[in-house]
Amino acid sequence: MGKTLIQNVHLVDAEREMVQAGAVLISEAGLIEKIFFGAVPPLGPDTHVLDGHNRYLLPGIIDAHVHLRSGGAGNRDLDSKWTAADLMARALMNARTTLQRGITAVRDAGSPFGIGVAVRRAVTIGWHPGPHVRAAGEPFSITGGHGDPQNSWPAHIHWETGTVVDSPDDARRAARRQIRDKVDVLKFMASGGVSSVGDKSTERGLREEDMRAAVEEARNVGIRTMAHAQAEIGIDNAIRAGVDSIEHGFYLSEWAIESMAERGIALVPTLSAMIQILNHEDKVAPTTVEKAKIARDAHFDSVLRAYRGGVPIVMGTDAGTPFNFHGENAQEIVYLHEAGLSVWDSLRAASTRAAALLDLPTGQFAEGKWADFVLLNQNPVDDLDALTRPDNLAGVLQKGAVVLWNA
Repeated sequence: MGKTLIQNVHLVDAEREMVQAGAVLISEAGLIEKIFFGAVPPLGPDTHVLDGHNRYLLPGIIDAHVHLRSGGAGNRDLDSKWTAADLMARALMNARTTLQRGITAVRDAGSPFGIGVAVRRAVTIGWHPGPHVRAAGEPFSITGGHGDPQNSWPAHIHWETGTVVDSPDDARRAARRQIRDKVDVLKFMASGGVSSVGDKSTERGLREEDMRAAVEEARNVGIRTMAHAQAEIGIDNAIRAGVDSIEHGFYLSEWAIESMAERGIALVPTLSAMIQILNHEDKVAPTTVEKAKIARDAHFDSVLRAYRGGVPIVMGTDAGTPFNFHGENAQEIVYLHEAGLSVWDSLRAASTRAAALLDLPTGQFAEGKWADFVLLNQNPVDDLDALTRPDNLAGVLQKGAVVLWNA
């Protein structure tokens, strides 16, 4: 395979806040070799040319919070009927759909049976199409907390999933096991949640000392950590424990915002999860809807205050939660803008900011980065909704390989 030239395109560069006519040369290794503005010099005869016909090229979208094994059903108990093999098959299907819609990298935010790691391996080896994957294992939960699969089930039913930890020693042991099993990220349930039964978003989950023990193990081997944290006390505990990102962040204190901005801890709001629950409240469990209604205003307020306070905002959808479907991930960019982010910062949240959090060499027009791109018929800077319309998608490339090209 020779080099590839993408020509006659407008580069939508969120990092430089510009839209400019240009061309991109991709190396045989799938990396950006050269970016041209103006005339393109003669290239070798084996260079494959993709003509964009004056469409808009931007870095592939990155979603920092998905659940590939989940399908977006309103009733999560339906998943209890599926085997591990069924969930793996669905995860691969969702991975394919995600990539075909221009989401070229994701962070799988927790799955049982090693599914996220297996999808990552399948994509990396080339067994199955999908986005680049950073994978968390099973989230760490306290007994009875958000993430304990035994919640709402009678005691005589025993689950083979779940990473329940009730002490620093438990957390350290679980961290070492997941590190052994090759996860990229450790995930902690620092508070209650919306979709779970038996807890509330305002309740504490893991304690600071539990998370700190696992964070130490993660840092020892150079992997990252994330915390599902909605309650103020859970957010504060996770920050003090040293996590790399706060997921959801419904009730952010001023101390949390200042600390996150100072330490570079990212906020991944996942507004899509909240919005889709409320948009389909007649098809979602009443307890889930009620918790979402209670938290909605505080959630949007926290995102805006965090943004104004200098906290890095990263795009994440929580895809796989009720009616929050894989492939529709770009909706979150629109919701971030509606929450108060500028157009350019909304795009950055799904490109350079997300790439930094996931520690992936992609998300921007820079030599040596992966050639992950999306081609659109319309300029998303003029209308972010252009990112969400399937008929506006004209092309997808992943590390220089064409996934879709209808230019």
